[in-house]
Amino acid sequence: LCSYCENIQLMASAFAKFFSEKSSVREFLSKLCCSYSNFDCVNGDCDECSDIENLVKSKLQSCCGDEVTNYYRWEKNVNFYQRNIISDDTVNEVIAKFIPDFTSYKLHCYVQNEQKNVLKESIEELSDDEIIIICDYAERFTTRARREIQSSYFGKKLISLFTARMHIGKKQFSYIIASDDNTQSKFAVYACITRLLEIAKGVNENLNHLKIFSDGCASQFKNKYGLTNLINAPTEWGLTAEWNFFGTGHGKSACDGLGGSIKRGVHRK
Repeated sequence: LCSYCENIQLMASAFAKFFSEKSSVREFLSKLCCSYSNFDCVNGDCDECSDIENLVKSKLQSCCGDEVTNYYRWEKNVNFYQRNIISDDTVNEVIAKFIPDFTSYKLHCYVQNEQKNVLKESIEELSDDEIIIICDYAERFTTRARREIQSSYFGKKLISLFTARMHIGKKQFSYIIASDDNTQSKFAVYACITRLLEIAKGVNENLNHLKIFSDGCASQFKNKYGLTNLINAPTEWGLTAEWNFFGTGHGKSACDGLGGSIKRGVHRK
């Protein structure tokens, strides 16, 4: 789950027992914005849904502002997230915290919806001399022996899996590049994309434009080195290139299914 989406739903659940009408948390959130696909609405420029505080209060029972409520929230602690309970807050205090979070949430929804539409349109309008690569790293595969001793658990070998879905004209291909280099660094990404393009040019040697779609992981994709690859693409790869990043927390794609399928297949062997 996306931390942005989950936290706003957890916070909205604090209002659940005070809804003036029978409604789910999802329905409640949908009524606070005319359209999550309209930039004026998500940017606070819409006359109908710009006043979030009044919209929230209009959906709640009157005179509940001083009632105490509680809710969970995912918060980052050093290098990982943990779910903490927020207690002893009145409804009015929760509303005050909810407004800035919901403002960010609306923009977050807009970005991830727009990015999905860009990918869909890019695939539908793809010409014969263009290629789309949707890529991601799967969770590292842990090797196992058929009959292993107990202490071998602490010395298992990991295999890095770079998964990719390629669209070349109207043709589609799925690839997984396995490697014992577990850094999953920007250099590994460059090497994997270069290899995929070599395969793609075996299918169509007249490719002249590349569109890459990935999540925004800074150590792998969204960094200055990746952008440098775009500048050097005509000389390094022999075509022009662009790189599109999915909305934060919404980078799921066909690549996730590829990683799971190959791991399951290996374990069945």
